[in-house]
Amino acid sequence: MKKIRLILLAGGLGLTLAFGLILGLGGQSRAAEAAAEAQSGQFITITVKEGESLATYTRLYGVTGLSMLAVNDIPDPNVIFPGQVITIPVIKSFTPSLTTPFYYTVQSGDNIFSMALKFETDASVIANANGITDNIVILGRTYLIPAGPHKHIAQKGEELRSIAARYGVSVSFVIASNNLPNPDLIYVGQPIWISTIYNAAPRPITAVVIPPTATATLMPGAPTSTPLPPPGASTSVPAVTPLPGNTC
Repeated sequence: MKKIRLILLAGGLGLTLAFGLILGLGGQSRAAEAAAEAQSGQFITITVKEGESLATYTRLYGVTGLSMLAVNDIPDPNVIFPGQVITIPVIKSFTPSLTTPFYYTVQSGDNIFSMALKFETDASVIANANGITDNIVILGRTYLIPAGPHKHIAQKGEELRSIAARYGVSVSFVIASNNLPNPDLIYVGQPIWISTIYNAAPRPITAVVIPPTATATLMPGAPTSTPLPPPGASTSVPAVTPLPGNTC
């Protein structure tokens, strides 16, 4: 049976894995088996596919490697095998959450972009998590919505403090997830990225209204003479996810 190697960076599983590669790696298809996984037991279970590693699951499900080792009998955490069943220590849920993964069954009128907007993420995040290559989702099929990263669209009157509170993280966590020329100033309609929050508790998604135009929102205490960046300035996808235990 072919071994799958898990590369550990600088010391320890769950401590320094390359989490920031979520958008480019680990996009093995989970769509066909998502419904079955969500029906059995309390925790999510997956069957290892070729090319996957424990790092694949930390990115998708928002759990550390150490948490997975605590609920699985894995003699060597550097090696897992195709066909091996792995328990993910996350309760299976169809309830949308800002911080934890969940399953969503496509309804009439849905598409991958409306789903991304509804769940405060990016279409590419959903696509990579489910092996979607054409941005097409199928009516009635169940898809995994990963633990992160999330993309919040700034609304009128919002500031980084209120956005951070929405996700249950610190302002410094939000700043670390974004390339903000002036963290005291955000714009209505500006995408604010929230990196994956590991081993998080669920936080419900409440409805948001996307403003039609971009206007500045100055955070309390910011100097009024600060030059404003161009309207519509956006942030980039976070390259590195802050590690659990050092983020909030």
